[in-house]
Amino acid sequence: VDAQNRLVVSFNIAAQTFNPSTIPVGLNPLRIVISPNGQTAYVLNGIDPATQPDGSVTVINLASNSVVDTILGIAPGPQDLALSPDGTRLYVLSDNPQTGDGIISVIDTATNAVLTTFLEGIG
Repeated sequence: VDAQNRLVVSFNIAAQTFNPSTIPVGLNPLRIVISPNGQTAYVLNGIDPATQPDGSVTVINLASNSVVDTILGIAPGPQDLALSPDGTRLYVLSDNPQTGDGIISVIDTATNAVLTTFLEGIG
């Protein structure tokens, strides 16, 4: 992840070479996770209080090295992300900069829709 230029640089692990193409992503990319089947990458994008107060996730098809979706509606202050072992759910942990609350957004990876958002440690 190249945060300064808002890009993801592709790397072929088997050949240990960089792909000459870059993939544009959202503002302040923070983290990246790869689906268990190796077909999709999820890039967690940060925030800019003036222009993008909520986080987003850029979804990349790794076969074509292209952006296929951008998931909006992530809670403010995104910090980290993780996939369920079967790859059907993406979890984004946010730290709300205004309240300090830990918030988890749950995303369905089949539809790239936010299913629910809840406070961390509640229940």
